Amino acid sequence: MSLFSLWGDRSEIRPKVRLLFQLAAGIIFLIGIITEKGGGFTAHALMPLMLVFVVGTANFYNFMDGINGIAGITGIIGFGLIGYYALNFGNSSSLSHIAYCISLACLGFLPFNIPKAKAFMGDVGSILLGFVFSGLVVYLSQNVLDFVCLMSFIFPFYVDELTTMALRLRAKEKLTKAHRRHLYQILANEYDISHWKVSVGYGLFQLMIGISILMAKNMGLIKVISVLVIYGCFFAICSFIFRKKMRDFA
Repeated sequence: MSLFSLWGDRSEIRPKVRLLFQLAAGIIFLIGIITEKGGGFTAHALMPLMLVFVVGTANFYNFMDGINGIAGITGIIGFGLIGYYALNFGNSSSLSHIAYCISLACLGFLPFNIPKAKAFMGDVGSILLGFVFSGLVVYLSQNVLDFVCLMSFIFPFYVDELTTMALRLRAKEKLTKAHRRHLYQILANEYDISHWKVSVGYGLFQLMIGISILMAKNMGLIKVISVLVIYGCFFAICSFIFRKKMRDFA
């Protein structure tokens, strides 16, 4: 996946070819996870949904890597939270070490990308991070509660991408067409807020959600979902306000 993404950074690859390769890589990845964990009928039946999650997360991470610092900060916090979860709830020190190492790798990359970019992560970095993140989520999930908790650790990326997709579909835009309609892009471009401020804001929001989910985990699935719904509504309202003001100024 990483080498293919590096090829995509160097030359143009058609979206359909990208998607087919990512689906193939996702299938191989998931078969490996299910085989190692000894998954039964349920695991195999859920494989199409898990495949959509893995490939979707890889691309969402890539789509959200549009301003300096946002992918690096999200990686530091997201993989750091997964490392903590794996060690304290997943009983997996090896996966915890992997997650912590990736978090530290993002920390090492950050000074080269923020406040002024001397280097960019590109597809080779962002797609790989999303792919590995989703793989860790699938591997560590023993039930639906685990899955919801783990995927919430990059919740700002999911909610920004999904709300933007909904707006674009409503406007009858092609989803494969390049755009700058994510909220983080609007804040950085239309509102002229410094990239690092937007990225740090997203990171703080992400950290707040992660801590809230860790605190709510022992209260059960309904409580965790309720917390995410509240945060999702808050984000959607903020997105609506900023987008409306932008149109009013125009």
